[in-house]
Order: sequence, then C-alpha cells, then structure tokens
Amino acid sequence: VQSYGWRVVFWARLPLVLGGLALAWLIPAMPRVSTQRRYDWTGALLLVAWLGALLLAAARPEMEYAAAATGALLVGGLICFAAFLVHESRHADPIIRPSLFQDRAFLALNLASIAVNLAGFAVMLLVPFHLAGSSGLAPALGGLVLGCNATGVIVGSLAAGKLAARFGQTPIAYLGTAISIVGLSLVASWTAHPGPVHMAACLGLQGLGLGLFQVAYSDRVLATLPQSDRGVAGSLTLVTRTLGVIGAASGLTALNHALATSAASAGKTDAVLVGFQQTFAMVACGLGLGLCLIVTMAAISRWRKPA
Repeated sequence: VQSYGWRVVFWARLPLVLGGLALAWLIPAMPRVSTQRRYDWTGALLLVAWLGALLLAAARPEMEYAAAATGALLVGGLICFAAFLVHESRHADPIIRPSLFQDRAFLALNLASIAVNLAGFAVMLLVPFHLAGSSGLAPALGGLVLGCNATGVIVGSLAAGKLAARFGQTPIAYLGTAISIVGLSLVASWTAHPGPVHMAACLGLQGLGLGLFQVAYSDRVLATLPQSDRGVAGSLTLVTRTLGVIGAASGLTALNHALATSAASAGKTDAVLVGFQQTFAMVACGLGLGLCLIVTMAAISRWRKPA
C-alpha cells in the first residue's frame, strides 16, 4: 500500500480468488439424493426483500430525499418481514421455521451472533484509521498489528471445537463473547501512541473471543436444525453475521463521527482519539449488557422447560 497505493489491496486478492477457483474443481462430487421437498420460492423472495430493504435503510442512502427513502425502506422491509413470518409458518417446507425461535435459548444465541459481529466489526471499521492516523504507524507495521486480530480468530476457531466438545457449545459461545468484551474494552483504553505489541495483544484477544464464538454458535445452529436443513443452518449463521456487520458499518460510523464532533465542540484537541475511545467503550458496554440479557433469556428458557 505504501509503494503502490490502496488499489493494490484489491489486485493482490485476484490471484487468491483464481487459486480458490482452480482448487474448487478438486472437490469430490457429492452423490445426488432425490427429494420430494418443494423449494420455497415465495419465502426466498420475501427473505431477500425484507433483508435487502432493512440493510439499505441502515446504509442511509445519500440522495435528495434520503429521509423519505429510508422511511419507505423501513416500512417496506417490516411489511415483507411480517409477510415472510406468516408464509413460513404455513408452508410445508419453509426456508426456516419460525417456531424454532420459540426456544428462547436458540433465539438468544442468534441475537448474540448479531451483537458479537456488530461489536467485532468495529475493529476492522475503525482501528485501521487509528493505526494510520493517531498512532502514526507505517502501513507495513500497522498491517501486522491489525493482522493479529485475524490470527486471534484463527486460534479461537481451532480451539472452539475441542472446548465445545468438552463443555458444550453454548457456554463456549458465551465465553467467546466475554473475551471479546475484554478485548474491546482494552482497545478503548488506547492512548494516542500505544506500543505496537500492546495493540497487537488487545486485537489478538478480541479476535480470540470472536473465533470461539463463531465456531460454537455455528455448531449449535447445526445441532438444532435437522440434517436435511443443513443449508438453512449455514444461511442462518450468515444472515446474523451480515446483520451485525451492516449495523456496525452504518451505526458505528455515525456514532464515532458524532462523538468526535462533540469532543471537538468541547474544545478538545484530540477529538478524533476521544471519539475512538468512547466508541469502543460504548460498544464494549453495549455488548456486555447484551450478554447479560441474552444469558438471562437462556436461563429463563431452561428453567421453564419441564424436567
């Protein structure tokens, strides 16, 4: 990036994609299995409609009538969501059964996925600006520091399977959330010039929690749905992740800008740093509160189940 500019990031990914495409041809073919299930085309279209409308509304379109467009997208998305729930509850082979979410523990875990991905995306969204701006790191060193977050995700993912087999998927998912909260709190404490090793450790810890959560959550969803709905399970994990990431991309950007502007209006010379610190502090506190509520929901669900 320092030598060729930001465009090289995208050119560097091209050989990786081509390599993946070449390796895809080596995947063994699966035997065809006949099925009498009907594909739920109406449910698929309604899913795309409400999810797309809500995500576009969260992006706050920049146009002459932005407020009216956002309102229309929200109303249209909610109408399509209601129609989706009604249709799925009546269809013989729905894309996903709404009755699954009557289990408060399962609902809580999916809400946790949205919250964890929303909070976790703050790292990829805001930290690069801090590394290049306030900390003044060179792009190569900043990239290594940021890469520690991904390394933490890999380590957490590798450990999650063994830990979940011993302690259960849900406890490991909540443990990952708690570790992520600690990592985000440490990022909120960064000064203008924290040491690279300190920053790398904080980001690695947050990534470790995220990796633990993602694998444990995915395994829990796969275990809940029948084997014939494995595709649905994979899609559900992706939908909750997407909702979290899009919510972060729109909401956290606005929050960080508002906090930095408020600090500048108060006469603080380090307004950008203050906005960064306050954003991560609020994200960590919000995720901590969400974890408490979600664990409470799950506990109530288990308590109400008959022995």
